[in-house]
Amino acid sequence: MKDRGFIFFVIGLLLLSFFLVLQDSFASVFNSKDHCVAYVAKKRLMLIRTVEVVGKNCEIRSQIVPDVDNLYAFKLEIPIDSFESGEEERDKDVKKILKIDQQNALIFLSEKKTKQEWKKVLMETHEVPFSGLLSIANNSYKVKASVNIIKSNDGMEARGKIITKFNDLGLEPPSLFGGIMAKVKEDLELQFILQSEKTLGFSSLLE
Repeated sequence: MKDRGFIFFVIGLLLLSFFLVLQDSFASVFNSKDHCVAYVAKKRLMLIRTVEVVGKNCEIRSQIVPDVDNLYAFKLEIPIDSFESGEEERDKDVKKILKIDQQNALIFLSEKKTKQEWKKVLMETHEVPFSGLLSIANNSYKVKASVNIIKSNDGMEARGKIITKFNDLGLEPPSLFGGIMAKVKEDLELQFILQSEKTLGFSSLLE
């Protein structure tokens, strides 16, 4: 019986290696001029140690969407099957967690603003709040982001993050062996770095 218990323990550790990857802070997740998003979750190991799990996605599509009354919204589409964490098995699990069978992309749609309101936001030199709806599995959830606008000769770059929880987005955090071996905490961070020149229709805001 002791030998069998030891074997199960070893197998558990091997399985765990498929789900975990160590990553550095926000600065090391993205490269210069990236146009990408990433999720950052914290996983508890063996009830005693906590590590970060990061999945990056650079297959995103962003655009400025005009509406009636000269209002504009920012739209971001994030294909679920393009998240890469360095672990193939984890990436498969992420597709299930994000319910790819119901909606194949996460869609963020910001609150609508006039051109003048957008210009004011884009000219800010400090962190600004940003809110909108995040659509997952055909359900929409209110989210708030904190964003820094960085200006350069090439255009503008937006760096920021959304701090939320799995349950707030209608998601169930994964666990391994009932949470004894490993369990993802409720906290979830969505980070992004977006380039104005890669955002369709962005120039229309500056006209």
